[in-house]
Amino acid sequence: MVHGCLGAGELSEAALGQKEILRLSECVELIEDAHFSSQFPARRYARVIVETSEGERYDSGEVEARWDAEDPPSDEDLTAKFRWLAQDVWPDDRVDMVADMIWRSSDLADAASLLDAVL
Repeated sequence: MVHGCLGAGELSEAALGQKEILRLSECVELIEDAHFSSQFPARRYARVIVETSEGERYDSGEVEARWDAEDPPSDEDLTAKFRWLAQDVWPDDRVDMVADMIWRSSDLADAASLLDAVL
């Protein structure tokens, strides 16, 4: 709600310690839904309901997580997600190098070079 997305940058210690994030976290109530839980792990559902101080109510409805064993992400989707998450961790040239190494991992002599690249 504050940042418009949830990636590595939004989960950093500094980001989670922001006053607005802390204020909103005190307004959140997590409620288990028995129907959703009974479907897990075959189906992964969630629902978010936001009630404003003015009494307005916003309901996401039942939402199912994207991508699973029966409907995996495309290579393009997976690469885009990797780049989006890695952009807060590494400079663009390193993101490109690691992405390329991952897609060519079967050509690597061993996993040590990939491990060196990510560490």
